[in-house]
Amino acid sequence: MAGSYDIRASTSKTKHKGYIGQYVYVPTSKNGKINIKITYGHRRIAGTPSVSVYPAGLSITPTTATDTRSYALTLSY
Repeated sequence: MAGSYDIRASTSKTKHKGYIGQYVYVPTSKNGKINIKITYGHRRIAGTPSVSVYPAGLSITPTTATDTRSYALTLSY
């Protein structure tokens, strides 16, 4: 099973926080372990400024990159 989720901003004033929630349902008569892999990714946007003399102007060339990181955990139930 896999899914893609948008992280929602937390209620604090900081814009760099968020949370993800996921429920895992298993019958109460069963027990065992489950492996979960979470992959987080975010996009970075940067710019390179340049100045020209003729015609006079300032420009910014944007660049983007996507960073991803995986996390794994095991739940016992």
